[in-house]
Amino acid sequence: MALFISLLCIIVAIWLLLQFAPQAYLEILIHEPAPDDRFLTATLSIRNTSRARMRKQTVLLQSLAYDHDKAIQLPDSVPFRTSSVRSGDEPLEWHEPKEVFKDVHYLFPGETLTSECLVPLPAEADIVHIGLQFNAAPPPLENLMGRFFTLNNSWETAAFKLLRRTD
Repeated sequence: MALFISLLCIIVAIWLLLQFAPQAYLEILIHEPAPDDRFLTATLSIRNTSRARMRKQTVLLQSLAYDHDKAIQLPDSVPFRTSSVRSGDEPLEWHEPKEVFKDVHYLFPGETLTSECLVPLPAEADIVHIGLQFNAAPPPLENLMGRFFTLNNSWETAAFKLLRRTD
């Protein structure tokens, strides 16, 4: 009987932990630039879709420009570190990711953060690859249960913008 109660308590604890697991939805919308623009306007959006408050660690924005030759083989994800760049997929110029939403400390359930930002357009770029990464601090319960399993605390999304026709 004691074993059954112990197993039941473990199952209930895991179920409760998963009910309050952090979940986020990220979105990047890139607006159409005018022919003479030197910047792209991008709308960044982060929504807390979980039932728990998430504590923000960092929100990073990365924009990398590529020429026509690398456009076909680009991965879906944007590299946020130089060590993540695959050989042959080097951008025209490497930029360190920029931290956005610096003043935000928490993201409450159902809350959405939205902001517009300007992304520079190099003159020789054919494609701009923009990435958004949200890193949440681990919840206190995960510190207790972290030996057994961990929850996802990092989310990424990316968007491409074709600047010139690449026939």
